[in-house]
Amino acid sequence: MTVTNDTGVVRCTGSLEPNEATGDELTLHLTGTGVVLEPELRDALPPGMRRIWNDVDPRGMAEFRARVRHRVGERRTEVELEATPVGDTVSIEPAWFPYRREQLRGRLSWKDGLLRFEGIRGVHARTTVSTEGNCRFTPDGGWHVSFERLTADRFRADHDVLHALPAGLQEAVSGVRLKGLLSVDGALDIYTTAPREVTLPGGRTEVVPGPAAAAWDMQLDMEQAALDVGVPLEHVHGGIRLRGTSDGGTWRSLGDITIDSAIWRGLQVTSVRGPLVIDARIKAHHAPPLIEDPQVTKKVDALAARGGPLSKWL
Repeated sequence: MTVTNDTGVVRCTGSLEPNEATGDELTLHLTGTGVVLEPELRDALPPGMRRIWNDVDPRGMAEFRARVRHRVGERRTEVELEATPVGDTVSIEPAWFPYRREQLRGRLSWKDGLLRFEGIRGVHARTTVSTEGNCRFTPDGGWHVSFERLTADRFRADHDVLHALPAGLQEAVSGVRLKGLLSVDGALDIYTTAPREVTLPGGRTEVVPGPAAAAWDMQLDMEQAALDVGVPLEHVHGGIRLRGTSDGGTWRSLGDITIDSAIWRGLQVTSVRGPLVIDARIKAHHAPPLIEDPQVTKKVDALAARGGPLSKWL
C-alpha cells in the first residue's frame, strides 16, 4: 500500500500470523520519503513517540523506516523507527538541551523505549555542534539523556551553546569569568530527579518530574581568551577540564587548568598547571589546602611583600 501527503510518500507492507499459544501477531513495515515533519504527522504517532516529538521539536523533511508489531493476545504494540534528514532541511531544539541546531545530519532511532542519536551534526549561526548518545524515558514522565560525546567548535563565551548547558555547569563556567573563543568536547548526562507534587491554580495538585540534575566531564579549550581563577589572565591559550555534578539544587565541579600561555598584568606566563575547585557552597576558585605548612606560607608571603620579586605585580 502506498499513500502520499504533500511531498511525502509512505509505503506499507504487512502480515498477520496466527499463533494459538501467544495470540495473533500483526507486523507492519513502513518506509517514508520526503515526509514533512509537521503536527499532523506527530498526531498520528503512538503516545510515546508523540512525547519524543514534542521534546525534540523537529522541523523539515525526513526519511524513515519503521516496524510495528502488535500482539493481539497481549494487547501490546512495539515500534522500531529509524529516521534520517533530507538534505539540510531539518532542525531540532531538544527540551533537555535548548539550543536549535539546523542543517542537521545523522540518524535517530527508537527501540524499546530508548531514543538513540548517532552522528548528529548541526549548525547554529557559525558554530558546529556534534553529539552522540541516547535518551531514555520513564513511565512517570522523567527522562535521562546521555551525551556520550558533545562537541562545539570556536564559539564565544557568551554564545547560546553555553546557555543551553545545565545550570550547574553554566555556573561552573561562568565562575571563572571566561571571555573569548572557546571549543568544548566531552560527556554530559542530564536527567530528571524524583517526581514531586505541585499545586496548580485552583488548588488542584499534579505530580511532575523533579528538577533536572546533571553530571559532566568536559574539556574547554581557549584561544585568545580571558579568565579569572583567582587572578585575572588575558590572551589565554590553553584549556580547562571540568568534572562535576548537580542535583538540581547545588552543584560542585573539580577541574584541571592547563595554560600554555597567558598575560598577567603585562607579564607573559607559560606552562601553568594546577587543580581547580568551583563549588556553589564556597567562594569560587578557593580549594582548602591539601597540606598546611607554615614555612611554605611564609615563603609565599615573602614573594609578594614590599621589595619582594612579585611586589610590583601585586
